[in-house]
Amino acid sequence: YKKAISHLKLYSIYKDSVEDAKLNDKIATMEKKYDMAELLLKKKEADLNTYRLSLALLTMILIMAGIIWVASKMIERKKQALLEAEKTRESLIYNAEESIWTKASEIIKQRDMHTDSMRDYILEADEVVKKIREVLNMSDKQRISSSHNLKLSDKEIAHLAELINISYNGLIDRITAQNPGLTDDDISLFCLMKLNVENHDIYSLLNLNGPSLTKRKQRLKKRLNIDGSVEKWIMGKQ
Repeated sequence: YKKAISHLKLYSIYKDSVEDAKLNDKIATMEKKYDMAELLLKKKEADLNTYRLSLALLTMILIMAGIIWVASKMIERKKQALLEAEKTRESLIYNAEESIWTKASEIIKQRDMHTDSMRDYILEADEVVKKIREVLNMSDKQRISSSHNLKLSDKEIAHLAELINISYNGLIDRITAQNPGLTDDDISLFCLMKLNVENHDIYSLLNLNGPSLTKRKQRLKKRLNIDGSVEKWIMGKQ
């Protein structure tokens, strides 16, 4: 009986030990599962935080990209507005310059017309010019009968030179300054040619013949250093 009791106790102890070991195993397994679950949870939390951070970073990048895009569009529009303003300014300046030049041209044209009118009036009213006009209108018979009275005197030639000088803004002064070798005979011929007096009329006014007038014209052309027609050159001077 005592042995049976002893075996029973021993069995109970063994059984308790086995049960305790199994229980400990179960506890250990559960602890491992809990630890794994906790690790997985932490990993998921870490992944979630990483995702949130990535999402926040992506959002910031998108916001910055949007701000940069808007800013670039604003800068582009500002540049376009500046270009348009510059084009408008240049157009206004060009139109203003065109208007100024047009008005200036009109003023110059009117001034020239007024100057020409005043010049014609002064020349037509002058007594020496009137005498020249009378000679131009004479017939050959009248010239022969009045040959001694047709020639311009030294006083009349000097007056004519002064008249041409005044009428053409100091033309005689400018010509003599540029060509100091010109003589009084050259100036008298120059003045008559400036009035567009033809050769056969110059014969009477300066008492010259054809060869003499040709020589004086050649001499005048040389002293004025002209290559082309001396008549065209003189008529073109203002």
